[in-house]
This record gives sequence, C-alpha cells and structure tokens, in this order.
Amino acid sequence: TQIDKLTGQIEKTKKEGKRKELENQLETQKVRLAEAREFIAEHGREDIILAGSLFIYGASETIYLFSGSYEAFKKLYAP
Repeated sequence: TQIDKLTGQIEKTKKEGKRKELENQLETQKVRLAEAREFIAEHGREDIILAGSLFIYGASETIYLFSGSYEAFKKLYAP
C-alpha cells in the first residue's frame, strides 16, 4: 500500500528535509484512509452518484446547462 511504501522510504531516508516531507505524506495518506473508512461505514459499499450535469448535444454545438454535487462528498472532488 502507499502507507507501507512511505513508511519504508522514511526508514531509509537520511536527509532531514526529505524525511519530514515523507512523514507529511504519510500522515496525509493515513487521514485519507480514515476518511475513506468513515465514508464506507456511513454509506456502505454500494455505488453512489456523487454529481451530475446536463449537456445538450447538437449537430454543431454542445450546450452546458447546469450541474450539481452532494456537499457531503466534496472531499472527493478532483483538484
């Protein structure tokens, strides 16, 4: 897993700056894992529609009308 890889890299790294960077990445991955487990506990393992949008496609143009998403899942948005 990503957490195991980061832990291994931290143990091998001798430079303090690099070590701190890897430790920060490790903590971020642990937080993301905990958040994912919370989502699974709350919503189960079934598929959930997170967002939707409406486009109209014509012969020569595409029209975007609107979109929306669930606030509860905003942490899953792409950067």
